[in-house]
Amino acid sequence: MTDIKTIELFIAPGCPHCPNMIKMTSEMVKKGDIARLEIINIAEAGELAAQAGIRSVPTFRIKDVVLTGVHQPSELLQWFKKGDSKASQIDYYNQAFEQGQLDDIISRLEREPGKLSLLLSMSADLETPLTSRIGISAIFEHFSGSQPLKDLSDEICRLAHSEHESVRVDMAHFLGLTQFEKNLPCLEKLLKDEFEDVRETAEDAIAMIQENL
Repeated sequence: MTDIKTIELFIAPGCPHCPNMIKMTSEMVKKGDIARLEIINIAEAGELAAQAGIRSVPTFRIKDVVLTGVHQPSELLQWFKKGDSKASQIDYYNQAFEQGQLDDIISRLEREPGKLSLLLSMSADLETPLTSRIGISAIFEHFSGSQPLKDLSDEICRLAHSEHESVRVDMAHFLGLTQFEKNLPCLEKLLKDEFEDVRETAEDAIAMIQENL
């Protein structure tokens, strides 16, 4: 997509909300709120939809943000104002988790596994909503034993020394999900943690890694 204000709208025959979304976004073009509208019928462009990770309609794509369902013009325009910052991406994931779009997020991450590092930092942030924390844990379990998760080992181990017990618990769990022998020394240090939950999670993680050696 170009740098001009462009909205991609994915639709499909029989979608009850798509006609209204087409009308709404067309009006946005007429009013000058956006410069370009691209409407993609996934029934005729299935390969393009698959490449974009589109699983349902209507779906909007604004730069790197994918929004599923019905949205108002003010919501769509807000994403242009946010830009491509880390904060914008965090807002996107928090919203997607809140709306129950776990499968859509997983599909996107399978195409862009490098974004797992952002989810890792969100997990270590105590301000991250519980809904997002649960979703992040489910995603890391989905990627259990994968190379993208192994590649995060050093960062997970660093975060495992957080001053916050809850973060150390999560990181111990994630280290186990890597199924990576390299992470055993980091987990063994957590066996001496002052909190029982951390120690027990580290024990389970060590067992998980050893089972997969």
